[in-house]
Amino acid sequence: MEWCIGYWGFFGLAYFFFTNMSYTRRLWIVSTAIALIYLGLKASHYSLPTFLTNHLMDIVCMPVVLGIIQGVMQFVFPSFRFTVLMLVVLVVGYSLYFECYLPQVNSRYTADLLDVGCYLIGSGLYAFFQHKDRLVT
Repeated sequence: MEWCIGYWGFFGLAYFFFTNMSYTRRLWIVSTAIALIYLGLKASHYSLPTFLTNHLMDIVCMPVVLGIIQGVMQFVFPSFRFTVLMLVVLVVGYSLYFECYLPQVNSRYTADLLDVGCYLIGSGLYAFFQHKDRLVT
């Protein structure tokens, strides 16, 4: 019975914290958790599907990076929000660096247009949840 009370107490506490968070912060926490779980499975040599090994981190990286940038910027400018232009510049910058420059410099990296699409999906998710935050506040 003690386990049951602790179990529901944990989820009750998690529910309390998640309901008082912005949507972008929730997305950042979930994206970071997915990235850490993926890296843990990869480090333990767990066999993962090809799509996950090739594209999961590309989708998840933009919400994680954007969440960190927004958190840092909100220390200086409390009402800071990303504009669509800022998101486009970041996606283009990531695409040029990771899909054009690094494959020429290091053979570990490969140029893949699907990765650019994954960056767009991740940034689009972040923009969607940021818009939901504006509607709520």
